[in-house]
Amino acid sequence: VINNLMITNDLKADDVKIYPNPSEGDLNIESNSSHTWLEILIYSITGKEISSFYLEANNRIKIKLKKGIYILKLKNQNRQIISKKIIIE
Repeated sequence: VINNLMITNDLKADDVKIYPNPSEGDLNIESNSSHTWLEILIYSITGKEISSFYLEANNRIKIKLKKGIYILKLKNQNRQIISKKIIIE
């Protein structure tokens, strides 16, 4: 008999690899987690949403951004959010 079995699928900072950061414009975002999908939201430093898309588990995407500082928010299916600062030189 198993009592108090808890399975968590919490979002952790190392679930997604973002590189290079700082970058000269091309940014790789790679999911190495067990999450079915992650929603990626990119905001300017002033808070304006620049882009949003979904990244499936164990997948990679390359995006281009103009020079600036951005906030990248990662959201999983449980609505947990992690924010990361991205610098494009």
